Amino acid sequence: MNTRFLAFLLLLSALMAACGNGQQTGEGGSNFTDEQAKAQDEAFGKMMAVHDEAMPKLDDMNRAARGLKPYMDSLDDKTVKEEINLALKNMETAEDHMMEWMMASPKMAQLRDSLSHEAILSLLQAEEQKIAQVNKAMTSSLQDAESLLARIQESRKKE
Repeated sequence: MNTRFLAFLLLLSALMAACGNGQQTGEGGSNFTDEQAKAQDEAFGKMMAVHDEAMPKLDDMNRAARGLKPYMDSLDDKTVKEEINLALKNMETAEDHMMEWMMASPKMAQLRDSLSHEAILSLLQAEEQKIAQVNKAMTSSLQDAESLLARIQESRKKE
């Protein structure tokens, strides 16, 4: 008897899977086609590619900050100290924006549970633009800090 029941459940499961036809449930019971899911995954991937480009810069920014901080105590030039403070502040701000974006970044499962296909694509495009701005700020602040550090180190060699 148990074998018949198990066979029935397996048959029922197979039929239900076949009837699903590769669609996922979305907002209000609407379904995402395979093409829609693929487009969503591609948009998510583009957004995450920008994130993945920016993420390693956190280590570089930390290294640049560690290189600049010792000069705060050893330099007498107030202008250079102000430049160091500004460089450190800009890197910290960029890092904070990265952390904020990561905490608020969308999760596909949540999006698919609550939004339409068009809304998901729109949101992912907006998030890609946000993380691109974060990446730009990180790149700029890092380049400025590295340039300042090189300039300080070069001037110290001349002394």
